Amino acid sequence: MHLFIIFCQNKPFHQFLDFRVDAAKHMWPEDLKVIYSRVKNLNPKHNFPSGARPYVFQEVIDYGGEAISKYEYNSFGAVTEFRYGMELSNALNGKNQLKWFSNWGEAWGLLPSQDAVVFIDNHDTQRGHPEILTYKSSKKYKASDSREN
Repeated sequence: MHLFIIFCQNKPFHQFLDFRVDAAKHMWPEDLKVIYSRVKNLNPKHNFPSGARPYVFQEVIDYGGEAISKYEYNSFGAVTEFRYGMELSNALNGKNQLKWFSNWGEAWGLLPSQDAVVFIDNHDTQRGHPEILTYKSSKKYKASDSREN
């Protein structure tokens, strides 16, 4: 932890606006809070508001029922929301009715939107999770990622 903090205090680190913490659930939440608290604010000389902090998001794999919960980490940084892709995949694979999306979000056990980094799939879900859509199911995958223009 000490070496990471020294790295973060070095001048080149000021170029980073955000960072992702891989496998965050393998570190105690309190330790991560200490690390993040020691990272300097963004530099106002580069037009950042005074006191602006880097954006931190943490990988915490939690489909529900895990020993370590995403809710242990979301109070001090955004968290990857793995259930988002799983639940969308369930719907597009016929396991959830689309009408159930009327209360999509926290009622489904998802993190509050301001605390979540959402995605359909990633390198973790592409291995060992055949129920989650990937690029290999092109039509359904595109439907899961459709956006209004």
